[in-house]
Amino acid sequence: MTERARLPRDEDEFRRRLKSLGYLENPLEKFFIGSAHGRSGVLFANLKVAFKVGLLGGVFLGVVTAAALSVDAPPGRGGLQSLVVLAGCFAIIFTGLFTALELVICLAVTLIGRVFRRVYTRTEMIAFYSGVFAALVVLLYGTLWWWARSAQADLLSVRSAAAFVVIAVAAAAVAWLTRMAVTALLALLGGAELTAHGKGRATRLYFAVLVFGVLIFAGFRLAGAERPPVEPSDFTVHRTGLSVTLIALDGASLSFFQHLTAGSDLPNLAAFADEGGLVPMEPPELHVNPSVWTSVATGVGPKKHGVTAYSAQEIPGLGFYVKERPGWGFYDALLGALPMVGLSRRAPLERRSVAYPHLWDMIAGKGELSGVVNWWGTWPAENFHGFLVTDRMYPKLVAARLAGREPAFEREIHPRSLFDDLADYPLDKARLADDPAASAMDIDRFAVSALLTGELDYRSLALTALYLPGLDIYANVLESALPEGATMSERARAAEAAADYWRFLDRLLEPVLAKRGPRHVVVLVADPGMLKGHERRSGRRREEGFAIFAGGPVRRGARAEPLGLVDIAPATLYLLGFPVSAEMDGDVPMELFSGEFTAANPVRTMATYGRVKLLPGGDYSIDSELVERLRSLGYL
Repeated sequence: MTERARLPRDEDEFRRRLKSLGYLENPLEKFFIGSAHGRSGVLFANLKVAFKVGLLGGVFLGVVTAAALSVDAPPGRGGLQSLVVLAGCFAIIFTGLFTALELVICLAVTLIGRVFRRVYTRTEMIAFYSGVFAALVVLLYGTLWWWARSAQADLLSVRSAAAFVVIAVAAAAVAWLTRMAVTALLALLGGAELTAHGKGRATRLYFAVLVFGVLIFAGFRLAGAERPPVEPSDFTVHRTGLSVTLIALDGASLSFFQHLTAGSDLPNLAAFADEGGLVPMEPPELHVNPSVWTSVATGVGPKKHGVTAYSAQEIPGLGFYVKERPGWGFYDALLGALPMVGLSRRAPLERRSVAYPHLWDMIAGKGELSGVVNWWGTWPAENFHGFLVTDRMYPKLVAARLAGREPAFEREIHPRSLFDDLADYPLDKARLADDPAASAMDIDRFAVSALLTGELDYRSLALTALYLPGLDIYANVLESALPEGATMSERARAAEAAADYWRFLDRLLEPVLAKRGPRHVVVLVADPGMLKGHERRSGRRREEGFAIFAGGPVRRGARAEPLGLVDIAPATLYLLGFPVSAEMDGDVPMELFSGEFTAANPVRTMATYGRVKLLPGGDYSIDSELVERLRSLGYL
């Protein structure tokens, strides 16, 4: 009884001593230190203090982050309610992250205090140093994160300035909260021995060096940054009188193609290769199909164009589109946590996912028309100079047929009249459901049909671009069907099935390949496609792609050093008489073209083609079906 009566007086005495040392003067100090009584267990004390910091820091940064996102992408239908949900979800995420960070710091302080008891008598100094350490972690990681996820040209944008302000505010908030937390922890573990010692000149110098180092780190990157060029540089076109057809063939390897063309299996493709120049392709920087073909169409690598995945995450209500940039822990953790708390949903790629203009955007600046079919990330089909059949048209037809309804127009095609022409494309539901080969073939058959139909309404197109994914899809089906340790006969049957698909492609592409001639160049770019089987497990590609140029000034039998994906766009611009942008990572393979043509048409350059001004993507009725389709094809 006497022990129970004495306990409150001990706690009162403890709080009086805290107040005499300058603590418990505001609500936050009371929140952290007010319940300290010097007898808490070590683990409980650490967890308690870390969670308090995580909770306050999480709520604060949750609100700040939601406000920042709403400025970048104003709320849509959800309005204020969406912002509240967004802030709450981010608060949960940041609470967990900051609790973990503070727990590490608190455990370290506890360990040092147990070894060096004098730590408990230098509370103010230890708390200050801990706050500086926490701020440094936030500043360094925040700067590194923004450095990694931002394109060079975006570092001086308003968004970057806002990001650095948020990072600095977050660092200051975490520093202050950590200082309070460590003070509370030392009170919990050390009782009333809270004699405060001044920080002194050495401590101030230490703090100044840390801040100065972070500022130098960020300033070094910013000093070399350029503002994003919105408008293209002034340039002139020296028209060559040529037009170009670009065929993207996914899932094709050089070795298998050469094996088939050595016989009489592929008469059209063999003749096409014999008349032009065949060159091997260097392996892609990232083995992700959308990234590969975006590099082909833009002339820049994934670090610039930003396409690194088959889909992305969209925050409903705000219409905010979050790009995936793998390899940075905090960003990866945040993206992984968003769908878990119902904050985001998977959405297919669209035009605003690409940071650089495509070939068809570049030549549209001088009034040249293009026809593009089935290319990754081309939806929505608006503000297009020519005709565009996006990668969402065929899945829309399949979804409509399976549901027994007519497909509804949602900007899948430009112009609108072409949608009506293609909406009646015949699909056999049974064959598509039961026969993988038939399904893959029908995707490619529709794409070629759409290209030929779209060309009927245009007398002259400078560029046509066609993407065919069927071979890659079917090859993945064949690879997945092979058992572990497949026999030679099983692999031979799979190879014969793949050869049948090549024969189908040879017949299908005949009218497209026939366009080559004195004034028309056909460029076929083949890539082995997504990693399959043991390639996926090892992360290594065993096959190489290739490219074939034929027609116009292309020398028969021309050979060149292996080309990069980023070389195709400069070569296409050169053939059309357009200058090559200095922003492009590739070069023009001059050795493929005749000396007469290269002498009359030297490579011309310009600074930039600027950036495409795009309208918001908006909602799409079959986003979930498209994502499920990617998953069923083995992409996700």
